[in-house]
Amino acid sequence: LYGYYPTNKNEVVLIVDEKNRLDTNILNALGIDVKKNKEIKFDDLIGKEYKIILNDEFYKKQNGHFYVDSSEKNLKKLYNSKNTITISITAILRAKEDSSLSNLPEGISYSNELCNYYIDDCKKSDIVKSQQDSNYNVITGQTLKNSKNKEDEIFEISGINILNNVNQSTTKNQMLSSLGASLLPSSITIYPKDFESKSDIIEYLDNYNKDKNEDEKILYKDTSTTINKLSTNIMKGITIVLVVFATLIFFISLITIFILTYASVLERKTEVCILRVLGGKKRDIVRLFNTENIIIGFLAGILGVFLAYTFIVPMNYGLEKITDLSNVAILKVENAIVVIAISVILTFIGGFIPAKIAARKDPVEFLKNQN
Repeated sequence: LYGYYPTNKNEVVLIVDEKNRLDTNILNALGIDVKKNKEIKFDDLIGKEYKIILNDEFYKKQNGHFYVDSSEKNLKKLYNSKNTITISITAILRAKEDSSLSNLPEGISYSNELCNYYIDDCKKSDIVKSQQDSNYNVITGQTLKNSKNKEDEIFEISGINILNNVNQSTTKNQMLSSLGASLLPSSITIYPKDFESKSDIIEYLDNYNKDKNEDEKILYKDTSTTINKLSTNIMKGITIVLVVFATLIFFISLITIFILTYASVLERKTEVCILRVLGGKKRDIVRLFNTENIIIGFLAGILGVFLAYTFIVPMNYGLEKITDLSNVAILKVENAIVVIAISVILTFIGGFIPAKIAARKDPVEFLKNQN
């Protein structure tokens, strides 16, 4: 987006998200006051310098233990020391949608050369050498947990998260890693290309764990499944709420149809009585009203489906603009048929009782009361 790519190990880049944003915690860590600066110009970031303080400068030894002097005076002294590494931001990068760079986290990104230089220096530092020769934490004095392997003991893989089954106590390898003396990664991220590949990875890990002791097993956390479960639970909650509202609407619709049909019966007493006098049976009256209700329900269902199809295109267009999700609103033919059937059944049920009431009207009594 801005600047130039690094030409040496002391030059780094700043990664922003798809909307050129950075987390406020990252900005605070970079010494930028986000309260005063809602928007930050690229020029304010390009060329900004920071200091990497090496172990021998940062950790001081006293009575066999190491400590950190975090006073403002000492930090300023460390910042101005000739032994620190000065790094500067030379470019601001944003990943393309189809680029693997999108897997990089927001914030400062640096070269392997700088990383290896720092680790090589850490390995030579006094605190690392002391830690290698000690079975206790040279900073806190806490006894360290024995490590069976020379390798680091914690692996964290997200996408699928994997970590060795170790106790809360720190091992020597973990302590050395925290002091920058290890090239072993503190985390590994696996991004399967599809759910089938993810299942293969989980199956492989499960097979690896078979017949292993508890301290040799690899524990993994499938974050995609966790997210899926979370989204599924959210959708279940939304579905339950919608079902409750739909049920209320269903009963309200039944009551409305009942009232309207009953009102129609009252208004058509003369018509009903004439049909009865001319020889119409009660079941004929019931059939008449039921047929009318079914026709009304069918036409209402057709109108509803037509309106749904009419609004699908603008609705999908609006949702895609807002959420980047395409073709969210879909009404399949079979679903449309179900909607029409429900409309017919609903009107039939709502109008059945008023139809029965109309059929039971005594035409003689009604005609006697007519002027």
